[in-house]
Amino acid sequence: MNEESLHQGDEQFQQKIDTISDDVANERGGNVSHQSQTKVDKYKKENETPKENTSMHDESCDELQFQLKTDTMPDDFANEKDGNVLHQSQTKVHKYEKENEALKEKISMHEESCNELQFQLNTDTMPDDIANEKDGNVLHQSQTKSKCAENDIQQYLDGYPDQEDDLMREENYKFFMDEIPSRPNGDYIDTIHNEWWGDYKRLEDNRKYMQWLFPVRAKSCNRQAQELFPHEIKKICDCKEAQDRLILSYKMMLDFYGMQLENEKDGTVVRSDNWEERFANLNRSKHNHNRITRILKCLGELGFEHLKKNFIEFILVEILETKTLVYLQESCCNYWIAILKDPSERAEMRVFYEQLIKNMSDSLT
Repeated sequence: MNEESLHQGDEQFQQKIDTISDDVANERGGNVSHQSQTKVDKYKKENETPKENTSMHDESCDELQFQLKTDTMPDDFANEKDGNVLHQSQTKVHKYEKENEALKEKISMHEESCNELQFQLNTDTMPDDIANEKDGNVLHQSQTKSKCAENDIQQYLDGYPDQEDDLMREENYKFFMDEIPSRPNGDYIDTIHNEWWGDYKRLEDNRKYMQWLFPVRAKSCNRQAQELFPHEIKKICDCKEAQDRLILSYKMMLDFYGMQLENEKDGTVVRSDNWEERFANLNRSKHNHNRITRILKCLGELGFEHLKKNFIEFILVEILETKTLVYLQESCCNYWIAILKDPSERAEMRVFYEQLIKNMSDSLT
């Protein structure tokens, strides 16, 4: 199979994806609804207030620092012995700084939510837009993939040829070596593995650790996390200690999703004992679908591309055969298969997907 035929196969597969109805999703409670621009605007509006508050606190904090340095804060404490005025202590400055940090974190959370909503608007398929009244079938108009999403996939497959290496920056490598903690509100990687594993609420609610556990070469909405640089990739791939920690991170997140890595050599994934509870959470949380995209990209960058295909195969079976993860269909078909680096593996997974669709159709007749 030559590259041209594989490319044509990619286009034909995408056309099939864009015209497949959500019959499977309908059986489990209806079509997947998508975030509207209204919600994005709401987050943006909410984002403005904390920014104003932060600005006010920044100004207050700067004024206090200036007063402390220039002795312009009289009447706080009087030294009765010599009549000199003592000035307010650094404690008040620290109070403002603490409040300032809390507001900045609130802004960061708002911005992340806004970015996630905008990403979904740009990339999600939007079913049930047009109903064909003539034959009663619902045609599902797929939103054209945004140029941004298409470019991102292609950049990943091409190895980000335009990215310049920065040898002075290696925070990802240091994190993998347990030398620095993730930021913000994070921890050292060994502590995360030891204390966060199985703490599903923490893993769900904290949105800032994933960019550290699974770094990729594109910038993220976590401004305190560094993008992955080429020299870091080599150092992490050459270090067994760092590689072992990446596998532990992958296993921890699989457990969070209700899965287990059965075979580290070929990436075979199976259900864990609590799969029903965890699958339910995975079905309803779109941001976890985006997290899986990051995980798969990272595995491919850091020497574990061979783990991706069998994970995707497992997900496809759960989507179409057992119908337990029906809401992952769009992400799996449009993104996870697309970021398999080997063209033959992409073609194999598309054939597998189409065979599952055929099996499902045959079972209904």
